[in-house]
Amino acid sequence: NTSFTIFIKLHPKQEHEEVLQGFIDLESKSYGRVKVIRESDFLIEELVRQVRFKGIIGITSSALVYSQVLSPDSKIYSVVDHLNNHLIPDYRNAKGIKMMQEHKKIIMQFDGIKFI
Repeated sequence: NTSFTIFIKLHPKQEHEEVLQGFIDLESKSYGRVKVIRESDFLIEELVRQVRFKGIIGITSSALVYSQVLSPDSKIYSVVDHLNNHLIPDYRNAKGIKMMQEHKKIIMQFDGIKFI
């Protein structure tokens, strides 16, 4: 079966209107395959425990670490390297790039996260 649904949950601190709107636009063009969780002010870990997603993708979220324990059959991926390779390294992105690199060092200490 190749059908799947991608659920997107933004971090509450990162739920800027233009970012949310971009994902909502993606949702409307995806023929139901992308669903944006609009209520982002909750921890995703309980949902991961109950639903047992096939795969979980994040940047450097602590949820990537917890998901291994809560849903051991799920594949866990970080896209931090992909983002770092595609962000323009200028003053607008410097703070975010630095923060992602620092958070990557933390989550790299845990097994089971594949960096793509």
